[in-house]
Amino acid sequence: MGQKNNFKNANFHSTTQIVQGDVYNINSENKEFTTASYQPEPIWRSKITLAILNWAGTIMGLFSLFPLYKSIIEPIKMLLSSDYKNIGNNYFIIPLIILIALLSVVLMLRNIVKKQLRYPLAFNYAISGKGQELILEKIKTDPCPQCGGKMRYYSKPIEWTGKKVTKAIPALECLRNSEHWYKVDPAEDKV
Repeated sequence: MGQKNNFKNANFHSTTQIVQGDVYNINSENKEFTTASYQPEPIWRSKITLAILNWAGTIMGLFSLFPLYKSIIEPIKMLLSSDYKNIGNNYFIIPLIILIALLSVVLMLRNIVKKQLRYPLAFNYAISGKGQELILEKIKTDPCPQCGGKMRYYSKPIEWTGKKVTKAIPALECLRNSEHWYKVDPAEDKV
């Protein structure tokens, strides 16, 4: 049956400690905190630095003012002044869209370089801003510390509403068991 303890007419049939005073329990089990690790290997170091991205953002912002004026503000002025014959001439909307798209890419890269972050791309590649310059890196992952499977480095969605992802974080995830994943700090080299 097992160990039987009798204390004040109550029977306990398991490992029970009945003491008066301090109890010090020291578990002999060694529970290690498992961490996954990786090594970033630079593939390409660009000459694009924070200063170049700052100047490019400023120049693109100034150049986008002219198409913005020609495609949005000028037609509004014509509508208000009842001059309808030149409203259909809106050829400046395409350069405006291109400049705004390029400006958003430059500002995103500037944020990565300024904060010196590592942003995951596809197929275990990452773009890094270490040393305030853009670096394309290949992430070499060590095996999963829990099961020994291969790991992949990517932007893991952790919050979503319906089908839209609202929050994603850089993570190392085991390909054998998707429950084995580890959050990666984008400003560090280790988990």
